[in-house]
Amino acid sequence: MLVFIDESGDPGLGVGSRYLVFAMVIFQNNAAANQTDKAIEALRKSGIHKREFKFSKTRNEVRDGFFNAIMSQPFSVKAVVWDTYAPLSLGPQGKKIPPAIVYQLALNKLFNMATFTNAYICIDGQISKRFARIHQDHLNASNSNAVIEITARDSKTNNLIQLADMVVGAVARSLYPQNKHRNRWRRKLKLNKSDIFMV
Repeated sequence: MLVFIDESGDPGLGVGSRYLVFAMVIFQNNAAANQTDKAIEALRKSGIHKREFKFSKTRNEVRDGFFNAIMSQPFSVKAVVWDTYAPLSLGPQGKKIPPAIVYQLALNKLFNMATFTNAYICIDGQISKRFARIHQDHLNASNSNAVIEITARDSKTNNLIQLADMVVGAVARSLYPQNKHRNRWRRKLKLNKSDIFMV
């Protein structure tokens, strides 16, 4: 099992965006991941977009082409949406929970949405070895074969982290009613209510 995770929004709780969104793209095996990786690479070679696929930095036409290319690929999606305006974002004395704690809590919620077996989990960006070990130990507590490794990957060189970026961007865009075409790309993912957890 291979899992790729990215986030969208502001863990600083309300400074810039209302929602912090985590999404993970889950492949049951290497063959499924390789098939999807090749589909994304073929799209890039078609000339539609030669750079890194990032939801926030691509035109609508590129987003359309990307989601049309991946919508039938063999992966599933789970997402967690943390509403920074919700009471759960407040700690003792009504103070905002520190951003680092929010990040951890949201990621824990995301991990709880799936059952992992011999999983390699890749998270966009930089994570410490201690961070990876804490989450890996937590996931392996009830099933020693749940997770083999949690690592960080640079999205610039990894098509499947770019897929996670595009997916989480589509989910995040759908949360804001004022955004034009808010459901245009999320709809292509065909997510069920159980696929997204609202905190």
